[in-house]
Amino acid sequence: MFGRGLPIYTFVNRCREDSELELNDGTMKVFVNASYVGTDINPQLKSLLDYIAGSVPTDEYTERLDEAVNSAKTNEEWRLEYMTYETRLMDRFEDGLEQGREEVAKNLLKDGELSIEKIAVITGVDSETLERLREEVAQ
Repeated sequence: MFGRGLPIYTFVNRCREDSELELNDGTMKVFVNASYVGTDINPQLKSLLDYIAGSVPTDEYTERLDEAVNSAKTNEEWRLEYMTYETRLMDRFEDGLEQGREEVAKNLLKDGELSIEKIAVITGVDSETLERLREEVAQ
């Protein structure tokens, strides 16, 4: 992972133009290299990396983690909530795509260079919606 041979990679948001300037929004991205083979890490981290890689729990922490994972896997309410969340997220994504297509269609209609049929092919927006958008643009 990332080709540096580290067990964990932690990233914070930094300014591209000035790498000393951090966003300081409290967010970070942590990537765990579960296949790390070095011996220069503490035993607790090694146990965690082994557990993430698929080994059985070997200490108190990974045993508790394993119990929590198994509990989450069998919690029907949590699973339903998660699936519902994913569905809502996908709906929002699709709504955003549709809004983007309609915005492009509006711009093409304003430009006036292309026919409704051609705009429909380019944007994937149906002709009924394009007619409505054309009326909006004309106002």
